[in-house]
Amino acid sequence: MNNMDENGNKGIDRFKLNREIAYKGRIGRLRERFCIEQIKYINACHRQSALEQIEYAKARGETISCQKGCSFCCHFYVEASLQECEAIVYYLYHNEKALHTFLGKYPQWRAKLREKGDLFRRCEQIFCEMLAFGSNKPREQAFEEAIRHYRQQNISCPFLDNDLCVIYEVRPYTCAGLFVTTPPELCNPLNPNEPKFNLTITDEVMFDLSFYYKRLNQPNLMFMPVAVYEILEKSLSYLSRFSGLESLEYEVLNDPEVKEIIKSYNVSR
Repeated sequence: MNNMDENGNKGIDRFKLNREIAYKGRIGRLRERFCIEQIKYINACHRQSALEQIEYAKARGETISCQKGCSFCCHFYVEASLQECEAIVYYLYHNEKALHTFLGKYPQWRAKLREKGDLFRRCEQIFCEMLAFGSNKPREQAFEEAIRHYRQQNISCPFLDNDLCVIYEVRPYTCAGLFVTTPPELCNPLNPNEPKFNLTITDEVMFDLSFYYKRLNQPNLMFMPVAVYEILEKSLSYLSRFSGLESLEYEVLNDPEVKEIIKSYNVSR
């Protein structure tokens, strides 16, 4: 099977095959049902988050500045759970334009990150440390500094198209939870004066261990665009890296229905 690297230098057969087998076989059907329910859960979280934001602003006599077409916050480091990333992949598989937009923008976006030193890795590292060992003042300050440096790169999210999010319905909870009541121009990553960012989020989302295969051994939150691309490109081999999911790839690939698709796929090409 051919593969595509992050620079898009090879064929896309691997992407097509991953898509074909994604929801086939016993585990694939569990995966599909899980993603459908996850999207419903995400939408419910978005609605609750919006209500909490309105109440927050109202209690302080303020107005939320965020409006459609304002995409300054789309230059942020965005972490998402493995469950959210799976739901986004499902959404992309069922929304051709969004999938095409993301895969088209990703190579150049990823190259820009590399040129700047992959600052997202520092954000990811500190956030995982806070999850594993707890939050304290030094870690919080280090995380704030790391995401500030990331935002100042002024690199927009690869899911952004004409200042609109192509996965808005299933955007991560951290995206939906972020809001400001300060003037929107302060949100510009190049503005030296920073706004006061507010975030509504719950531990239920961050520490969710539910999954369609086996219950996860620990919460898994990662840099969303990269994680989604990894699932699209590597699928089962990527998912099997997570604690508790080590046997996922083996079990799926040995499902008779999936084996037949792979056999047909290889023969036809």
